[in-house]
Amino acid sequence: MDRDRFMAELKARNIGTGLHFRAAHLQKYYRETFPETVGALPNTEWNSQRICSLPLFPEMTREDVDDVINAIEEVLA
Repeated sequence: MDRDRFMAELKARNIGTGLHFRAAHLQKYYRETFPETVGALPNTEWNSQRICSLPLFPEMTREDVDDVINAIEEVLA
């Protein structure tokens, strides 16, 4: 399952996610200005395509944490 589908499946279960790590050299400006850098950092690019942020905030209750865990288990089952 790719990251986009994973995130969509969590969203369908009312679990918000975010994208907070994107390889800088793959941003539009850098791709257009320095096209030779695309592919230069394969591990960074691999991670950039797969990482997403799960809910994590000070006010999370134990029930909130359980909801996130249960939704992830459902999606990955």
